[in-house]
Amino acid sequence: MKYIDYTKYCAFNPLLTVEQFDSVIEKACSYLDLITMGRIASVFGTETYKEERACKAIAHVCNVMYELDHTSQLQSVSNDGYSESYKTLTFDESEKKLAREARMWLSGTGLTSL
Repeated sequence: MKYIDYTKYCAFNPLLTVEQFDSVIEKACSYLDLITMGRIASVFGTETYKEERACKAIAHVCNVMYELDHTSQLQSVSNDGYSESYKTLTFDESEKKLAREARMWLSGTGLTSL
């Protein structure tokens, strides 16, 4: 279930285009459903601090998910024969990055005990 649309996303942290947002929103909402044990759904429509924090969490998790799916980190560069090597994050590293982002924005809401 999508909890926010692109217009709402743009109010919080618009780093993605509409196409990029559409490619990750369902996954981001499912991830937040998982870590909140479904409690995140209860805050929408309440126009409270919790709803605002949940929207921010979704927006930021969308950004991180897109980044994780579409980037790799430069690990080393050699100059003489010009060579580059890239590192992709492991599942655990990706999970930690997502959990850190979600925890930061859901802090104080009582929605999760990460």
